[in-house]
This record gives sequence, structure tokens and C-alpha cells, in this order.
Amino acid sequence: MKRLRRSLIAYLFAIVSLLTWLSASFFSWYEFQEIASALVMGSCVVGMVQWFKPAARSMRDGQDYADFFAFSIFQILFFMSVQRLWGNLLRWTGRPDYLVYSPVTGIIMIMGAFSVFLMILARGTEGGRVPGENITRAIVALILSGIIAATTLILFSDRIDELGRVDASPWGAPRVEAVVSRRPIAD
Repeated sequence: MKRLRRSLIAYLFAIVSLLTWLSASFFSWYEFQEIASALVMGSCVVGMVQWFKPAARSMRDGQDYADFFAFSIFQILFFMSVQRLWGNLLRWTGRPDYLVYSPVTGIIMIMGAFSVFLMILARGTEGGRVPGENITRAIVALILSGIIAATTLILFSDRIDELGRVDASPWGAPRVEAVVSRRPIAD
């Protein structure tokens, strides 16, 4: 506990968490979403510039821990940016079905999962040799993903309409149609 009290990261995490909750209460939903999206986009762009050279080098060499980790960081930043850009595009266009139900969201999630798998494989990797325990962890992650997917499909597959929306929960609660009003116009 003493070390935690001296941790800059712990203090920064606590401050950002508190400020996030406070700012969410001062801004409208729309304003808060735009601010959050802009923070993600701005920080990811700077992070991608910072990690571009190590990621490009890792694509060329790709043998050691640092290579796996550098590419993983760059890819996470890239796909967080793509996800935010996609989310903004959906909001700005009124969420047309042809965009909402396109494969783009799934592709973003799969590439994010690939980034995490690179992190799982990274620790202790040298000269292209991935430690056995990392491979075991990656296999466990795949099995856990399969269990989660199977559970979700079993629970909800008979309640999904043609657009992939769940009609009702498995516990009998009806689907609630969420209606988000337009952004209020200031007087």
C-alpha cells in the first residue's frame, strides 16, 4: 500500500477518473461524447506518431518482446482511432442501418483482439521463440472467447431479429427502445 501512495500512475488514474465523472455531470450527453471522442482521437494520433517507427521496425524484424509490444501498442492506438472515427461517422449520419450493420465494427474488434494476443505472446519472446506459457495463455484466451461467444449465442440467438437486435432478455424483460433526443439548442 505504501508503494501505491507514491505511484504517479495511481494518482493520475484517480484524478482522471474523478474529473471524468465530474465533467459528465456538467455537459450534455452529446457534448460529453464529443469531448471524449476528441480526447481519444487527439491522444491516439500523437501516440501513433510516437510509436510508428518502432512498429514499422517490428514489422520488418518481429522477433523479440519489444517488437511484439511496439506493434501491439501502435495497432491498439490505430484501431482506437478507427473505432472513434467510425463511432462519430455513425452518430453524424444518424446511424443508418447499412453502416450500423456493416462488418466494420467486427473488424475493429478482431484487430483489437489481435493486438492483445500480441501482448499475451510478447513477454519473454526472444529470437522468434515464444515461451510455452505465453502460447498456453493465448490458447486459454481463445477458449474463453469461444465460451463467451457460445454462451451469448445460446442465450440470445432465438431472440435476435433480422438486424441483430435482441427482442427480449432471457429472463423475460422486454426490449427497451432507447430514443436519444436531438442536441438541445441554446437560447
